[in-house]
Amino acid sequence: MYQPVSRRSTLSQCFIALAACMAAPSVAWGQEVGAVAWGDNASGQCTIPEAARRGATAVSAGLAHAVALKAGAVHAWGFNNYGQCNVPAEALSGVSAVASGWYHTLALKGGVVLAWGENSQGQCT
Repeated sequence: MYQPVSRRSTLSQCFIALAACMAAPSVAWGQEVGAVAWGDNASGQCTIPEAARRGATAVSAGLAHAVALKAGAVHAWGFNNYGQCNVPAEALSGVSAVASGWYHTLALKGGVVLAWGENSQGQCT
């Protein structure tokens, strides 16, 4: 959900462990506040799923989507016209890192890179 200025002010007073941004959204995670996002929310990219709000160990932001890694599972939200938020079954456990591109998402699992979303430039092959 879009965070008003007063929420961002609160965030600036907390220790931030993780942060990422591309164009929109910007996402951050802190021990005291959990995951927060701000920026354009036209595609729900600032509406963090409840399951991803607390306990994330990594966050990443694509053009209009974001991902969080929590207990080895990838959580994704926002713009999904290319399937970048359709987390495959393989990425629901055992993942150690996440990254987001323009319209695609990457996850590292057991030394293997998993990729999904737009593939017009071979970014998922």
